[in-house]
Amino acid sequence: QIGSYLKHKLFGLGRRDPPADLFMRFVRIPAGSFTAGYGGSEPGQHDSPLRGTDVNFSSAFYLSTSPVSEAEWSTVLADETQPTTIDRAMLERPKTSVSYQVIQEEFFPALNRRIPISQMLDASLPTELEWEYAARAGSDSLFPWGSDPAELDRYAVYSESRDRARATRKTRSPNAWGLYDMLGLVFEFCQSVDGDTPVLRGGSSQSAYLRCTPYYRRVVLSSLRDSTAGFRVLIRRQEGERP
Repeated sequence: QIGSYLKHKLFGLGRRDPPADLFMRFVRIPAGSFTAGYGGSEPGQHDSPLRGTDVNFSSAFYLSTSPVSEAEWSTVLADETQPTTIDRAMLERPKTSVSYQVIQEEFFPALNRRIPISQMLDASLPTELEWEYAARAGSDSLFPWGSDPAELDRYAVYSESRDRARATRKTRSPNAWGLYDMLGLVFEFCQSVDGDTPVLRGGSSQSAYLRCTPYYRRVVLSSLRDSTAGFRVLIRRQEGERP
């Protein structure tokens, strides 16, 4: 119901007949538990301070199926009295070159203002533990499908992909939970566990295969703007009773 509400109500934003692809889509991520970090010995995957942390999610949450597109970014931040112009190319290009600071201070406040209080929903960046849990989709392997890097191009746009320079969202297969581009295409901003430090996860179209795993992490400045870095949206129910 949450995904349906957001798809049909939130991203129309006053348009009489918005393009079907403009609606942001969400996948329900089930409650559950996992141990953070990779348990194997693959180089570059063992330096996370989160490795070995036991994590439990007592409630399900929703995650956008793809990184936020240029069209979704422009629509959320547009003046409702003068809707932004959306061209076809913007629908599947991920929004990049925007800082963590701007995402947190401008995009999410604007998005949450569009959600009626009665819905008791809150939109935010995922924490890196929420992101890793969703990216792994129940797997403990180096990659969500197993340990064979030869399969990577089926699921991710990375440095050895022939179409890496022109690839857009959803050109690869989703993971087991229906999420596209969790690995490769663009790094994704996440909140650190303490909430103070931005972290990039997932690798990009310019990354080698060992960075395109659910475990690789890179701590960055909140002011960083990078053409290989984007983000996706997490939705959760607020605690408490509806008014």
